[in-house]
Amino acid sequence: MPYKHQQQLFECREFVVRQVVGEQTRQTNIRTTMTIPSRKPPAEQVLDCNVSAKVTNTEILRNKVVVEGKANVKVTYVAKTKEGDQPVHAVHGDVTFTEFLDIPGAEPGVGQDVFVRLTVEQARCELDHNDRTGRKIIVTIIIRIFAKVTVTEELELLVQTPEGTIPLPPGTEPIELVLNQIVGQGERQVVISETVNVKDLTEGCKPCPEQVVDTICDAAITRREVIDGKVVLEGMLTLQVIYVARTWEGDQPVHHVHVEIPFSEFVEVPGAEPDDIIDVSFEIEDCEAVARNICDLRITAVLALRADILREMELVAVTAPEVGPVAPGFEAILLRTDRIVGDVAQQIALKDTLVIPAQKPPAQKVLECMITSNTIQQTEVLEAANKVLVRGAAEVKITYVADKPTQPVHAFHTEVPWNISVAIPGDVTRDDIVTVNINSEFCSVELVGENIDFTLILGAMVRVTRIVQENLVICVEEVPAPADVCPPGTRQISYTIKAGDTLFALAQRFRTTVDQIMAVNPGINPNNLQVGQVITICEGGLG
Repeated sequence: MPYKHQQQLFECREFVVRQVVGEQTRQTNIRTTMTIPSRKPPAEQVLDCNVSAKVTNTEILRNKVVVEGKANVKVTYVAKTKEGDQPVHAVHGDVTFTEFLDIPGAEPGVGQDVFVRLTVEQARCELDHNDRTGRKIIVTIIIRIFAKVTVTEELELLVQTPEGTIPLPPGTEPIELVLNQIVGQGERQVVISETVNVKDLTEGCKPCPEQVVDTICDAAITRREVIDGKVVLEGMLTLQVIYVARTWEGDQPVHHVHVEIPFSEFVEVPGAEPDDIIDVSFEIEDCEAVARNICDLRITAVLALRADILREMELVAVTAPEVGPVAPGFEAILLRTDRIVGDVAQQIALKDTLVIPAQKPPAQKVLECMITSNTIQQTEVLEAANKVLVRGAAEVKITYVADKPTQPVHAFHTEVPWNISVAIPGDVTRDDIVTVNINSEFCSVELVGENIDFTLILGAMVRVTRIVQENLVICVEEVPAPADVCPPGTRQISYTIKAGDTLFALAQRFRTTVDQIMAVNPGINPNNLQVGQVITICEGGLG
């Protein structure tokens, strides 16, 4: 938006922003075959196919981002039985995938971050007509992968202030902007440890562990809050522990147990204030479970927490028609950064009546409910209402004591759909990027007659971001360039290396080649550019 004012005097001020290095979208097609296990009846007809996807690992390579993920597939089908009663069954399975996206400017080891969003665009499940057993289901999935690489940069922006003394450079004009400035960053490594008794945890349903075979860990931040100088984080560490059971027979059967450990930690961020915007990330650096004593599991996890504090800034900057030097001491760069339009946390309470499956015995007493997964199925932006509508489903496991003389313990799984409407302060458009995190905060069950009354409290964190892209004028230190090193027809300039710069990106920006830059800078290491390093560039070497 152009800015009009009589006074147009400016000064150089330092801003810390998150610059978007590049982004890319790619589709991946997955085709696999699921086999119905022998303990379940074969299929006569597929009823439903539900797929969710999650990122398991990301890695930044030079000009590329590698994304590893896992798609969870749930197939509901009509079973083929001798009785012909056509009961409905379900089968689950995981499919892993790896894809890479070309993002010029991506560089490992220079402090870049990557954000990845997965969207399941299509899922189809059908019986394999070449299989006469009725146990093979062909699954076809199309997943859209969006990856964005960012880097934190310190820029000396030319901005208008009452104390300004610098006139507007020729060929430029002022512009009003709203930017999210990073005002503080903090990191902390925390250790989460807990001892759980398998018998107590499973109400005696699982045998005691003798040796742990494998531990699968995940974590989620369920609440975040800024107090003066600190970011308080609450979350849940979730583990699937696979172990060899301790039995009198010594046959060493393999079992697994689901463990949830809540945690509350803080990260010190000097200057953080309660009204600031919080950006939180974490990495599970280590996670293990060890069998101890008779029936205990000692669980230890190491998490690296990071908190960035952003503050919305309204300013009048200077824009130029194109990138490059605009005047002695001033240069125009392309600034691409995210502006957070809205960041909202909301709770919803769901109530439902669950029916025990016909093949299960009736209940005498309900022991517990557990949310094994939450799947986001659809996210929709309602522009007219400035709202984000999120639809999904919770996978619920109910454990109960059967109404029989021996009082055996049974369990069943069911799916509970939910939808959340979140109002976003500010104008929301369909081009904005929506990020949603759903966490199960509480669930309760009560036996009412033959059915089970179920209550679930979900916490939703919805963030809407928008790309701000402008050619902005920055202040640069003028360093005299060496004479007579560039060929005729090119313009010799001195350039100061900034965070995230690569020779490939600079060559594109100044219309030259990496080889030409290296030719006029003997000894330069393209894989180890240092912030503040001054190099010579022959602009226009490609014509």
